[in-house]
Formats: sequence, structure tokens, C-alpha cells
Amino acid sequence: DILIVTDSEGILGIGDQGVGGIQICLGKKSLYTAAGGLDPDRMMSIVLDVGTDNLRLLNDELYLGVRHARVRGERYDQFIDAFVRTAHSVFPHAMIHWEDFGAGNAHRLLNHYRDDFCSFNDDIQGTAAVVAGAVLSGVKAKHERLRDQRFVIHGGGTAGVGGADLLVRLLVQDGMDETDARALFWITSSRGLITDDATQAFRDFQRPYAHGLGELADWDLDQVGHYDLADIVRNVHPTVLIGTSGSGSSFTHEIVTDMAAHTDRP
Repeated sequence: DILIVTDSEGILGIGDQGVGGIQICLGKKSLYTAAGGLDPDRMMSIVLDVGTDNLRLLNDELYLGVRHARVRGERYDQFIDAFVRTAHSVFPHAMIHWEDFGAGNAHRLLNHYRDDFCSFNDDIQGTAAVVAGAVLSGVKAKHERLRDQRFVIHGGGTAGVGGADLLVRLLVQDGMDETDARALFWITSSRGLITDDATQAFRDFQRPYAHGLGELADWDLDQVGHYDLADIVRNVHPTVLIGTSGSGSSFTHEIVTDMAAHTDRP
């Protein structure tokens, strides 16, 4: 019924784990059974070994995976395609659960296969469902509308942008224009706020949320030309603050206090 598959590149918080990523798939399999009641004998955990860039693993004589750097580009895509089509031919009714793929592949693979094969990316869609559920509950408690919120998402990876994408779809369903809906979101990457600055190498799935540098001309900044989390909160006055970054202690006392100073019920 479900094929839980990873290439282990983007294990949350610890990065590239080579074939060790199978442990994450086994854990998700247990969750499907414990929380969803699915028969564990009707699920399969799979790791796709395309190599690893983790030098500690490559130098470990007990490492079980292939000993070379990660295969990328056309060879990688051909390997993934061979897996997907073979898996579908053997288990034609199974859902492919994509788990912990790197940021460069997660959105790309989901979008490539979702119209032809039953696909679910837990990092993008599973996290998004939890985030959206929390936001909708908060908005309901405030007796406000989703379109009245201003969203700051700290951590514009697969999880953060996945949450934004789902919230945008909910806003569109509520009658908002998609461009106007995206403008309510301010998302950070490791380089700070996602903007249309041509010198910043943002990923394709992040670009729809880029704000124009012209919008930021009057901002009060700690350092000119840098748009960090504290700057965003100070100038945007968000009503919703979402953390999907792997870096801890980002929501400092000052940032939370600043946010609370501008909205009665954050």
C-alpha cells in the first residue's frame, strides 16, 4: 500500500546519512501503524543508495553503502525514474512516500511524478498539513480571517515553502488572487530574506515568494543590505511566526517581544 523511500540526503537536523537513512523510513513505517492503524506487512521501507557526500561515512570501514560521492544530474534522474516505474509495475496501487530528499530534489521530484503516480512528500506535504492546521486553529481562536494575517517563515527549505504553498492554496480557495496571497509571506533562507536580488542564489521553489528590493527601501535595518529575522519581524509586524529552520535558538526573547508588541494575539 505504501512505499516509504529516501535517498538520505536531507535527514532533518543531521543531513546526509547515506544508507543509514533507512532508519527514518522504518520509523515512519512504525508511525503509519501506531497512529494510522496500517498493516506493517503492507508497507515497505526503501533506501536508494546513490552514494554519500558524508566523509565520515566514506572513511568508516563498517559503512554498508557504496563508497563514492553522491551521483547527481542526469544519472541520478534516470536512477530515480527506473525505481519509480519499476515500483509502480510491481505495486501498481501503492503510494510512494518520499522522505528526506535534499532541498534540490524534493519539490522537483514531487512535481515531476505527482500527476502520474500516487505521490506524497512528508517533508513538504506532511509538515504543511500540521502547520496549516495550527494556523487555521489560531485564526479561528482570534475570530479573524486567514487573509488578515502576515506570515513570517524562518527556514525556506522544503518544509517551510511546503507550508507556505498549502496556506496560499487555502487563501486562493477563499477567493484571494494567488499573487496577492504570496505577498503575505516573508520567508528566510540561509542567506536571509528571499528577495529578487539577482546576486543571491535562491532555489526555484523559493522564487515565487521573493520580495522586490524596492519594497524594502524604507526598512529599519540592523545592518544595511542584510534582511535577517529580527529585521523582518521589526518591519513586517507579523501575526504568524513559523519556524522550519534547522538552526536552534532563532526565536529570541527580543524577536518574540517585538512580534507581540504589534499584534494582540500572535
